[in-house]
Amino acid sequence: MGLLLSSLARAGDMTAEIDHLRTYLAASDCSYIRNGKAHSPAEALAHIDEKYAHFRDRIHSAEDFIEWSASKSTLSGKPYSIDCPGQPPRTSQSWLLAELQRYREFGGSSGVLPPGLPFSEAVQVDNTLYLSGQMGVLPGSLELAPGGLAAESRQALENIRTILTSRGYTLRDVVKCTVMLADMSQWAAFNEVYRTFFQAPYPARSAFGASGLALGGQVEIECIAVKRREKQ
Repeated sequence: MGLLLSSLARAGDMTAEIDHLRTYLAASDCSYIRNGKAHSPAEALAHIDEKYAHFRDRIHSAEDFIEWSASKSTLSGKPYSIDCPGQPPRTSQSWLLAELQRYREFGGSSGVLPPGLPFSEAVQVDNTLYLSGQMGVLPGSLELAPGGLAAESRQALENIRTILTSRGYTLRDVVKCTVMLADMSQWAAFNEVYRTFFQAPYPARSAFGASGLALGGQVEIECIAVKRREKQ
């Protein structure tokens, strides 16, 4: 009985990990390069699911799923690659293995915030995701990104993207942001960074000056995202 329960637990863990990797890919803003041709996340997921069904008997772990379903062409043997905005291209295998390691290490959280803080990084209610305010801290720490407002703004928005992706959302799902600036005279400088993450039609937004932000930071950003239901 003990061996059976242990086997069932491992199978459940594997299924949860594979489901997370599938969601992570589908929610990304990346292009999936297969045999020299770029594919959307939805197209990539459909192809990977086909291979997953075909090789299911050989897949006994999330690593096997990556190896058999999402790493290389069965016919040509050429590795698949991932091209994400603002990041150098990398093999899909290394990209997915890195996310698997992060998922295991942080128990499904994004890993943006260090453990022990008295609040959740995000709370989901139905199809709405409420994110806690994000500072420009380096992932897993309370250390601000060096470089002032621009660097902190960029890091805060990267943190928001990471949290969204870990929950199966994207920046396109964001409907409202609230921005707190330590110095409102830097509003235009913040907007320059903000525009590199969002495209029109932009989310609704409020912004105000704060007399003091946590950690001595220059900016804090709080967002709400909604998964829109497809029209029937």
